[in-house]
Amino acid sequence: MTQHGVAASTSFKFNAVTDYLFTPILRRIRLAPHGPGAAGLGPESEKFDDWAGRNYKLMNFAKRSLLAGERAVHAILQPEIRTRALTLLGKTLSRLVSPTHICILTDRELITVREEDRRGANDKYGGIWDYVPLGKIVDLSLSQKDGGLFELSIHLPEVAPLQSLYEASLERELNELLDRFGELASSALLTPTPEIR
Repeated sequence: MTQHGVAASTSFKFNAVTDYLFTPILRRIRLAPHGPGAAGLGPESEKFDDWAGRNYKLMNFAKRSLLAGERAVHAILQPEIRTRALTLLGKTLSRLVSPTHICILTDRELITVREEDRRGANDKYGGIWDYVPLGKIVDLSLSQKDGGLFELSIHLPEVAPLQSLYEASLERELNELLDRFGELASSALLTPTPEIR
């Protein structure tokens, strides 16, 4: 929120070359409600090892997303979702509906990481991270969409929800995510996050 009470956000784009400059800033913002700490791989990051065969890049993105001392409660990996667009001369062309993305519920925050919408076929390297403190989440909801897809919505105060699509085969995992979030929300672990101005 700005000093005028309006919800606002700012995006910074950076690449692997300047990652070392931005990582400490992001870590400090994320740790503000919880006290000092450091990001680093630990036993919790091993929970993502079985993703290596499905998507090695997103597995590494998930591992580097955790802060030291943060406990991964539940995680979902959704491969890119495509739909048939056109079949011509025996070749089927498809349209990207949703890029590959992951959702990680920790004891402190809900982390989403998604591949950038690609301009070219080989442009698959970037990622977009959203770190949402649990104390800022008003509600999590799941709705069924056309084509047998589910939409997970992260409702936040005074801003549009963050939304992501999942295939029907992940319905059980999505419901488990909602249940685990409900458990955290009703426990003493979930305390309101102070405003950062």
